[in-house]
Amino acid sequence: MAVKQSGGVITWTVPLKSRSHKISFEHGTTTGRRVICVDDVEIRRQNWMFKLVGSEEFSFLSNGQEHHATISIEPMGFNYSYTLLIDDKPLDSFKQNLRRTTQTWRFPLEGLEHSVVLDKETMEIYVDGTLVESQGEFGEESSETHFEIGHHSGTVVTGNSVTKKNKIDHRLFIDEREVDEDTSERN
Repeated sequence: MAVKQSGGVITWTVPLKSRSHKISFEHGTTTGRRVICVDDVEIRRQNWMFKLVGSEEFSFLSNGQEHHATISIEPMGFNYSYTLLIDDKPLDSFKQNLRRTTQTWRFPLEGLEHSVVLDKETMEIYVDGTLVESQGEFGEESSETHFEIGHHSGTVVTGNSVTKKNKIDHRLFIDEREVDEDTSERN
């Protein structure tokens, strides 16, 4: 999805397996300045660019994995259209693919907010943005992936859905108590 604006600072939130990142792009349409920041850290600055349209390519790391990004700037009347690509996919398509391949839970534990992300393709578990060791157990009806979160035990139970035919459900339990799935990034 393109953002239409007359310059200034454009900000996107990019959810990844390990955590969400904030990418901001300052487009000075009168000064010619372009500044790219990832998580409020400046990674590129160009001053006095006379060409106001085009693209800016850059890379950033998330949990040791490099991601490539491109910001495209197109004219739209007296405004500009800004499109962010992550790993060669428009941000909306990238998010949609991530929703298909991961499942996220956010919950409080011992007074702190935590997140658990399951990579459905590899069955890897990320706790608070860090890939953790896990151990799988396979049964007739389901599989269980066990891991630790501090001094607590976590289990992701994977099995056939009881509500939808031909669908796999993933359920998280912390100390044998079920945690609801985070649906805040589904939209």
